[in-house]
Amino acid sequence: MSRYALASSMLTTGKQVIVGYDRPLDYYFAQVVGGFGDVASLDGMSGYIDLDHLVKGIAPYAAMTDAALGRLARDRRERIGNAVGVLNDDGTVK
Repeated sequence: MSRYALASSMLTTGKQVIVGYDRPLDYYFAQVVGGFGDVASLDGMSGYIDLDHLVKGIAPYAAMTDAALGRLARDRRERIGNAVGVLNDDGTVK
């Protein structure tokens, strides 16, 4: 599973947006994290089947760059596991 917090430059709200790829379930996911214990799943716990659906799901909270989307596409294509960090605009992870 890859799991990334989006860089602050991609966010439109003060909340943190977490996105990633779940390898065993083969879907993308997204969560919005607010204050202590305030976590909302944007995918209804059923995941997003592709990046277009992910982008639409997080639209009220964040706008991802093509490079960042490319990183998630690579995670799925290469079946990446255990990748975590902050996903930057340029698709790098720190």
